[in-house]
Amino acid sequence: ARLVRKDHYYLSIIVLVALLVRIGFLCWGRPVFVGWFNHTYYYYVEVKGLLLQGAMPYADMPLLFYLYAATAELLSWFGLSTELAIVVASRAWMCLIPALMPIPIYWLFRRITAKGPPLASNLWVLVAASAFLPLSLLHLPEFSQKNVLGLLLLTFWVGSVQQNLRHSSRRRQLELGLLLLAIVLTHFGTTAATLLYAVAVAAALFLTRKQGLPIARLLLSGLGATLLVLLLIWWIDAARFERIFFYLGQSLNSSFLGQIFAVGSTVADRLMALVGLFLPLTIGWLLFRDYRRRKAKLPSWSSTFYLSQIIWCYLLVLPIYDQLLLARLLQFAYLPALLIMAYWLVDGNVRNWMKKTMMLVISLGCLALAFGEFMGRMLQNPNAAAIHADLQQLQREVELGPDDLIVTKNGAEHICNWFLGTKAGTITALQLDDFDRYERIFVLNPIEGSLNYRDLAGRRATNEADRYLFMLRNIPPPATAIAVYQSDYMQFFVLPQVPPEWEFNASGDWISYGSTIIPND
Repeated sequence: ARLVRKDHYYLSIIVLVALLVRIGFLCWGRPVFVGWFNHTYYYYVEVKGLLLQGAMPYADMPLLFYLYAATAELLSWFGLSTELAIVVASRAWMCLIPALMPIPIYWLFRRITAKGPPLASNLWVLVAASAFLPLSLLHLPEFSQKNVLGLLLLTFWVGSVQQNLRHSSRRRQLELGLLLLAIVLTHFGTTAATLLYAVAVAAALFLTRKQGLPIARLLLSGLGATLLVLLLIWWIDAARFERIFFYLGQSLNSSFLGQIFAVGSTVADRLMALVGLFLPLTIGWLLFRDYRRRKAKLPSWSSTFYLSQIIWCYLLVLPIYDQLLLARLLQFAYLPALLIMAYWLVDGNVRNWMKKTMMLVISLGCLALAFGEFMGRMLQNPNAAAIHADLQQLQREVELGPDDLIVTKNGAEHICNWFLGTKAGTITALQLDDFDRYERIFVLNPIEGSLNYRDLAGRRATNEADRYLFMLRNIPPPATAIAVYQSDYMQFFVLPQVPPEWEFNASGDWISYGSTIIPND
């Protein structure tokens, strides 16, 4: 009991330190305006819609937003305004959720060691690292808050799989199902990573010929769960569901594998693609050799679990994915990587100097990451206070309201929602009848070094890649636009009529700037 309490004491210290570090970075001294492209305001707007209108303005996986809204509602009972309650609630969870990651990691390691406490000191280094990697101190907790909650739930789901491999029961299978449901309701990307792990477990069970669960039953259960997940995503967010098929059709051409054979690829592109193709294969082969070397020494369930981590790690970096999708899935690879390292560190045949070297590299990596995040925060948004004052001045001069629509670039639309109190969206969401629906339609272009109109000429928003390009660029003023406000940080003009140069399709959706003269920037 004393050793258990000692382990729990260490775990509590790690969670507390991780929480305090994030509070320091994400809360203390943080400006009100934190950047044009920052998803924080998206979460604020969604939660505000839930509290005031009872629905989220944008379709999305809802679990995190309901958690924020419930917390904000509770805080409002203590006299906080709606806006302040939303900010405090989201920042509190933004700091707490990633700081909790060491808890499921600790229990995963405890079962891998097959011993009671205390946990080995080198494994404590990995437990501490899990509080900061790869989430970093700021980027994912701030920009991708659903991803952070999803990753925490995924870690618990992996722990539940581990328990089911050891001793399966109806209660634990129900736990798996409920955790999967929570993941689906939280984040689309984490759902994909979870299903990939389910495939990895099925493959590991087949390869180790574990008889605890018939393979046919496992495959049918997995197929049924996948279909239910897809149905739930379609019901909650049809556009997100359609994105699945976009990536399925797009991935081969834009993947490392496709880049090798693409007609326009340069030598440098092909070399990078070859690295992306063969490096994961080589690492996967070396890991599989390591598994074969040690599998006889492991309990049956642990052997299957270890192999599932190796397969999952490779499935997350397959060279057939679209490279943007690959970058997102790579964020989840740290979880199997930590578990694989844990198996190495409990192996008595691995030399101590190798273990110490690994711990030193991980520790230095954490310190380098912390220093880089700190310096990035110091250097980021040096004009944040001035831009916030600019937004306040714009609101006073133009008197914007909920009957107005602002068209702007991706990320800035949520800033307009939050700070200016208007409806806002990107150019690709504009429809012809919006000119009848809203009293006034404005365009806001953030100035970040330049106005950035690159690559817009001749493009049409008829495919996902071009739609995304338009969303990331500012909007060149049409000839009929009237300037309303101009500063060093933004350009703001009104559209008194439908710009005759702009093109809309038969359904009334904006698709092109047409003959608009796009200036050089």
